[in-house]
Amino acid sequence: MKVYEVATFTCNSMRTTIILSGSLLLLAILFLLPVILLPKPLPELVSILVYPGFGALILSPLVLLVTALISLLPSVNVQLQNCQH
Repeated sequence: MKVYEVATFTCNSMRTTIILSGSLLLLAILFLLPVILLPKPLPELVSILVYPGFGALILSPLVLLVTALISLLPSVNVQLQNCQH
């Protein structure tokens, strides 16, 4: 297998990155919701849930933004022409 074959951006990899971005957003909501809704959350709960939740909340739009920017490259855009939306 050649190196450039691993780094190709196809319809399947585009779908995978969008699913990953949505999953990260759901994970962030899942982690942050108990801390937001509980009237007096435990400090251990806050430190365990807030940091991964905030990290997932930041990574979700970043993954989507990088995917969108990569898809705008001319060489990648040619590969994505046959994708069914």
